[in-house]
Amino acid sequence: MSETKQDLINPCDVTICDQFPELKRLNYCHGQMLGAQDFVDEQSYYLNKIALLTRCLHGYGVVCGLTVSVYENGTDNKQRGEGDATQDSQLRLKVDCGVAVDPRGRELVVREPVDRSLRSYLSDRDLQIFEEKRDGEFRLWVTLQYNAHLDGKQELPRSGCCGDEVRTIKNRWHEQPCVRLTFDGPPGQTCDPCCQPIKPTLEDPSCKIENRIWLAELTFKGAPSPIHLSADNRVRRPITTYLPTRIQDVNWIHTGVYEEDLAECLLQDGLVLTFTAPIDEQSIKNHNVRFTDSEETGEILTNDLVEVWLCDEHRVGHASMQVLQSQIEILSPTKIRIKVKPTRLTPPQRVLITFRADFVLDTCCRPIDGNHVGGFVPFSGWEHGEQTHPEQYRWAITEHKRRFRLPESCKGWSQHSRPSSGNGVPGGDFHSWFYVVSRGCMKQYEAKAE
Repeated sequence: MSETKQDLINPCDVTICDQFPELKRLNYCHGQMLGAQDFVDEQSYYLNKIALLTRCLHGYGVVCGLTVSVYENGTDNKQRGEGDATQDSQLRLKVDCGVAVDPRGRELVVREPVDRSLRSYLSDRDLQIFEEKRDGEFRLWVTLQYNAHLDGKQELPRSGCCGDEVRTIKNRWHEQPCVRLTFDGPPGQTCDPCCQPIKPTLEDPSCKIENRIWLAELTFKGAPSPIHLSADNRVRRPITTYLPTRIQDVNWIHTGVYEEDLAECLLQDGLVLTFTAPIDEQSIKNHNVRFTDSEETGEILTNDLVEVWLCDEHRVGHASMQVLQSQIEILSPTKIRIKVKPTRLTPPQRVLITFRADFVLDTCCRPIDGNHVGGFVPFSGWEHGEQTHPEQYRWAITEHKRRFRLPESCKGWSQHSRPSSGNGVPGGDFHSWFYVVSRGCMKQYEAKAE
């Protein structure tokens, strides 16, 4: 539709009340003369109400479909998610059918797959940036944006004079979302899409990003030849009023098997958790506990948000457990480290980590979505362990990949969502564990595997 004064308002400058449309509808009466503007106003009233309810009750994001894939021109395999070519003009980008809702509450319906050359999705500004960077490695984002244009054809009635020319107008609004490639990354999340504007980014401080939905991240490698392009659909936001902060990765292997030297080194370095968004550091500091039990034990400093249990598993039914004293160190707004008091491991044992995510708040004062659904929180890597115990480190990773596999029912989901904690509801405890075996057990495991 044509831009109105409300469409041109910069969302960075508006108040909460300016986010809501003015709801005025016609009052019909007998003998009333109705013009074209009256019917336009009637349409606008219902369109604005539908958009307001959608934005406030359902939020914004991808509803279904809209999978992005890239491929080389002339190939049949269009669903592999990546492509190689000698020239970037040979690369094509495809967006499947699907539905999304933008932050203004407008439906974005793609009825037919969009399949064009890569360059055709770039604006003049972004095409110039693309030319400057094409020989290096950089990232692009695929976005979907609301668009409506006039279509159709209708003759207008003549004024009555025989010499009048026949006039025609376009009599239909055709809503057809447009796919764009941009160098602007996804925006920061607002705590309440109903009453707050979308946060700007450094790339787009004008806040025009509130019209877009981010579908995928493209990684372009221009040199050396051949040119390589890959698509990652996991950056997209599912439709929701609020996307909870989740645990993105950890520096230990969930259900992994460590030889005791490597396990002791890991506990000494600390257990690191990384979050998908910044957390409120004060919610961590509020649970630091310092007390003195007796002169023998001395001062004890701990944090009751986390428990690290050491479980002896010599015989089933005769296991003993002890809680290891631990502290939480804030490394950055999105990363914490659990420092465990040094202890002597006596394999076979299991180290059980419990993190009470209900009490850790994000910057919107909402708890972390901590449920470790399926045990899919990925391993971030542990550089110090790889350097000090390279063989044990590589064996622990190889053994886990051999034993722990993604269920078939989750493979479709994993293409559109990054593995992380959470079931979509803020709160819940995060549970994870790994096993400790004696020195030399690595070779015994390898012998049995063969």
